[in-house]
Amino acid sequence: MKAPAESRPPCHPFWICCVVFAALAIDGGLRLARGLEQRTQIDRMRSTQTAAAGRLAGALAQLPQLESKLQALSMDLFELGRTNPVAAQIVREFNMVWTPKANNAPTPAATNSPAEKSPAP
Repeated sequence: MKAPAESRPPCHPFWICCVVFAALAIDGGLRLARGLEQRTQIDRMRSTQTAAAGRLAGALAQLPQLESKLQALSMDLFELGRTNPVAAQIVREFNMVWTPKANNAPTPAATNSPAEKSPAP
């Protein structure tokens, strides 16, 4: 009996396990690297968000002052709109409507209704 000239010895299970382990180790290493990269991105975003919140807090602190200035300007525009056609056109274009605040309105005088009056004896 002659053996074929190009016969290979059977693969040992150790090498198969070694190749599988190496592939899993490389995959795990890549996943770890991506996880660390994502963590640094999240940390950067948190610091950016904190800085943006600080800037917004400054803008929000100025909001009441800006609102009062805008209200004064719009009241001036309404007053000008009565006599100036350009101002009246601006009021119409932006659909500006003046509504007085409820707290500025005069309070009605307290009166007794006829039902509250006591009957005469």
